[in-house]
Amino acid sequence: MHLLSISLFAAVILGTSLLLTLLGPSALLGVLLNLLLLPANKLLANVTFDVDSRRSAARDARVALVDEVLLGIRGVKFDAAEDYWEEKIGERRGSEVRLQRARYWIGTGYNLIW
Repeated sequence: MHLLSISLFAAVILGTSLLLTLLGPSALLGVLLNLLLLPANKLLANVTFDVDSRRSAARDARVALVDEVLLGIRGVKFDAAEDYWEEKIGERRGSEVRLQRARYWIGTGYNLIW
């Protein structure tokens, strides 16, 4: 691990020096901007992880409910409970779609930063 961090540090120094050679002092502004945006990137990464975890849980809950309905489809048809189950599945799908929409906006935030 120690060797990897030295290698990464050397790559950053080499890359920055090459940028300075090619672009001049304006390259430092780009490097500085990237360093200033690292906390925002970390924040977005944490939010992304949280949303993805909740989205996976919402998807699993919806799939489990659909599986339950499909396994008991005769009972659902016999009781004429299609509307009830359709509403329950729709609620689960609605929460899943909201989380998918949040993930889309987080991706848009990444695109704005980088």
